[in-house]
Amino acid sequence: MKLVKKIKYKFIKNKLKKTGIFDLNWLSYDIKNLITNEKCYQNDFYFNATALKEYMNIDKKEHLKASLEHATYMGGFVWDADIIHDFPAVIMQGEMRKNIVSQKTDKEIYSLGTYIQYAKSFYSYKEFEELKKAFGKTLLVFPMHSTHWINLEYNVSDFINKIKEVGKDYDTIMVCMYWKDIIKNSHILYAKEGFKIVSAGHIYDEKFLPRLKSILELSDMVISNDVGSYVGQAIALNVPVYLYNQSYSYNSVDSNVDDGEEYDTRLKDENYLNLFKIFNSQIPVITDEQRNFAHYLWGVNKKLTPNQMRLFFDELELKFLNSQNREMKGNFLVRKIKQGNKRTIVLFNLIKISYKKVKEQEQYGFFGDYQTFDEVKNLCNGYSADNILKKTLESTLKVKNKEAIFERDSYIFDKIQYSYPLLSCLFKVAVENNNTLNIIDFGGALGSHYFQNKEILHPINIKNWSVIE
Repeated sequence: MKLVKKIKYKFIKNKLKKTGIFDLNWLSYDIKNLITNEKCYQNDFYFNATALKEYMNIDKKEHLKASLEHATYMGGFVWDADIIHDFPAVIMQGEMRKNIVSQKTDKEIYSLGTYIQYAKSFYSYKEFEELKKAFGKTLLVFPMHSTHWINLEYNVSDFINKIKEVGKDYDTIMVCMYWKDIIKNSHILYAKEGFKIVSAGHIYDEKFLPRLKSILELSDMVISNDVGSYVGQAIALNVPVYLYNQSYSYNSVDSNVDDGEEYDTRLKDENYLNLFKIFNSQIPVITDEQRNFAHYLWGVNKKLTPNQMRLFFDELELKFLNSQNREMKGNFLVRKIKQGNKRTIVLFNLIKISYKKVKEQEQYGFFGDYQTFDEVKNLCNGYSADNILKKTLESTLKVKNKEAIFERDSYIFDKIQYSYPLLSCLFKVAVENNNTLNIIDFGGALGSHYFQNKEILHPINIKNWSVIE
C-alpha cells in the first residue's frame, strides 16, 4: 500500500510541475499531505522555503534553521508552530510582524521581504510574451478565499458588479481562484460573466509560487475584496492594487477545530483597516504612500542577493549547531568545504560570530611599584627560560610524531581546539589568492598553529608556512 501511495504521489507531483495556470481540475487537486524536508513543515506552505533554496542554489534536501511565516497575519495573531521549535529564529516578510511576534518569543526575528520576488516565473519569456499578447491589458481579481479549516462567505454578485465597473477599460478580466474555492465551485459565477479563470494551485503544490508570479506578471492592475499576501506580492512586482471593502462571514469546516481567531482579530486591527483606506483608488498607479505601507507590511523594497541570503542562513545554521553540540559544527564546516563553492568561504567569515560570546573574567596579573624595568625583570621568569623551551619542544615533537593530538603553550590536549576566527581569515585570504596561502607565523610555538589547522585547511594549497620564534 505504501508503494502504491508513493507511486501515486510521484505521478501527481510530476503532473503538477507541468500544469499551467488554466487547468483547474489539476490545480484544485486536494493534496492530502505536505511532503517536505523542512523541520518546520509550514515553511513549505506554498513551497516558500523551496523557492528560497532554489534562489540560493542550495540542496533542497537541506532544511532552514528557522521558521517562515507563510503569510502576513493581521492583528496580534501568532501561530504557535511559528514560534515553538528548536531553531534560533523566526522569519517574516515585513517589519510590522517583528514587533508583534517578538512579544510572544525570545527567538531572533528577521524580515526577508516578500517571498515571491525570490521565486522563478512559471512561464518562459517566450510563453509569457504569447500569453500577454493574447490577454492585452489585464485586470486581475483575487476574491477572498477559504482555507483548509474555514469557509468564507460574501456577496459575490456585489463584488462582480464592482469588477465590471473597474474592468470596463481592460481587455481581459482574469480571476485567480484558490484551490479550495474551485472545489466548492465558487468560480462558476465568475466564469459565467466571461471572466478568465486561473489558479496558482494547492497550498502543497511545489509550483504555487512560480505560477502566482506569472499570473501577477501578466496583469496590469489587481482588485480584491480582501487583504492577502497578494497585495504585497503585487506591489513588489510593480502591479497596482485596488481594495474593495466588503463584509464577510465564516464558519469552521470541522466543529472540533477553531481556526477563526485571525478573522476576528483583524477586523479590529489598524493596519488591516488602513489598507482599505490607502489602496482605495481604481487608478492603475502605485503611490509612495502605498509602496511605503506595503513595505512595512510585506517588505516589498527589500531583496537580498543569493550570496547575502546564503550568508544569512549559514549564520543561523551555525547558531543552531552551537546551541546543540559544538562537535557538530566541525562536521558542518567540513561538509561545506567539500562543496567547493564561494559559499564555503563566506561561511568562514561567520565562524567568529558564533564564538563571540566572551565571558567576563576577573582582572589578573602582577602588581607593584618599582623604580626600573630591570628591577622587575630580576624578580620574574619569562618565555626565555630554558625549561619552557624544553617543555614546548617535547610537546611539539609528540604532535609531530603523532604521539599526541594537539599542543598549545606546551600543554597536551586529547582533541584539537580550533581557532575559528583564524580559520575564517585564512579561508578568506585563500579564496582571494587562487586557493593558495603563504604564511609567516610569528611566535608560532614551533609550528603549533600549523599542526593544529593543517587537516581542516586541507582543501587549500599551502605553499609555505614559516614559523618565526
